[in-house]
Amino acid sequence: MCRVGDEDGVPLDGGYQADVRRVADRVLRPSHRTTRYIDLLLRHLRSVGFQGAPASFGVDGRGRHVLEYLEGHVANAVPPNHVWSDQVLIAIARLVRRYHDAALSFLVPESWTPVVHQQELPDVTGDEEVVCHNDLAPWNTVFRDHRPAAFIDWDSAAPGTRAWDVAFALWHWTPLYREHRRAEVGAAMVTDPSSRVSTFLEAYGF
Repeated sequence: MCRVGDEDGVPLDGGYQADVRRVADRVLRPSHRTTRYIDLLLRHLRSVGFQGAPASFGVDGRGRHVLEYLEGHVANAVPPNHVWSDQVLIAIARLVRRYHDAALSFLVPESWTPVVHQQELPDVTGDEEVVCHNDLAPWNTVFRDHRPAAFIDWDSAAPGTRAWDVAFALWHWTPLYREHRRAEVGAAMVTDPSSRVSTFLEAYGF
C-alpha cells in the first residue's frame, strides 16, 4: 500500500474523472474495479523502459490510486495550434508505436487473478494483440516544449488490436472531424485530414 499522507492536495481540473488531486509530485485518483489492472500495466511499462506514461505507486490508505505527476501541459477542449502540426502528428504516431511495442510483453501474473480490465468497448475483431489505451487523444496527452511526451488517463486500457488503437488516434489527431468540428477544436487549418492519415501511418510503421 502506498502512503502519501493525509493531505487533500490541489484539485486538478479539465478531465472527466471527478476528485482528481495533486499532492507534491503525485496524482491521486479514485480507484475502481480496473485500478489493479492499470497499476500492473503502468508498472510493466516502466520496467521495460517506456517513459511515455506515468509511474504507478499502487493504492493509498484512503483507497486512491497514486500516480506520478507529469510536468507539462495537456491539450484540452481547444488545443493550441501547434498540436495540429505535422511534426506533432509524426511524434504522436511514434509514441503510440513505442507504447504498443512496450505493451506486447505485458502479462497479468496468474497469482494476481482475477484482475479486471475495462470491458465496455466493443470487441470488433475477437482478437487480442496488445493492450490498447483506447483513448489516445489530445486531451490525454502531456506536452513539453510543444512536443508530446506522455499519455495519461489509462482507465480504458484493455486487450485489443494495434489497428483499433491506431484508428482511434487517427480519428482525434488528424482529426477526422467534420469541418465545423475541426474549427471548434482549433484545427481549422487542417484542410486535408486524409493526407495526415498517411503521414501518421507511415510514422507508426504500418
